Amino acid sequence: MTPEETNLIKETVEYTKEAAKFAKETGITPVVKAASKEVFSYLGGLLTRKSQKDAVKAIEENPTDEKAAAKLEVVLESAIEDEEIEISALKAEIEKFKTLLAEHQPTANSNVQARISDSKNVISNSNIGNIGGSFRVGDNNGK
Repeated sequence: MTPEETNLIKETVEYTKEAAKFAKETGITPVVKAASKEVFSYLGGLLTRKSQKDAVKAIEENPTDEKAAAKLEVVLESAIEDEEIEISALKAEIEKFKTLLAEHQPTANSNVQARISDSKNVISNSNIGNIGGSFRVGDNNGK
């Protein structure tokens, strides 16, 4: 697994958790709510096995469950390693949601970015297609 793929998986999990929160909240703009539901529709269509779909559903139902988040990471890693999903398509979908979130819910987008950069083994301050910044090994998230 390349560092770019690892970073993409981390972003996917974090933005999926955020999408689940927005899909359930009231007072969220219809654009964000629709985009949040689209993330799950996209992942559900992308992953084909029942166990994979169950991992997505678990996050959708309980976005704060860290075990469910860890399972989704494993599912995505496996799907990427087995070439079941196309990296560029997944990246494009997450970028689309990230951009929409930055426009309509900038605070939430900043919070997600902070969680991603503070997590283990993530290339900080980098774009998926462009390795930059520094590679941090260790756990800086205070858990």
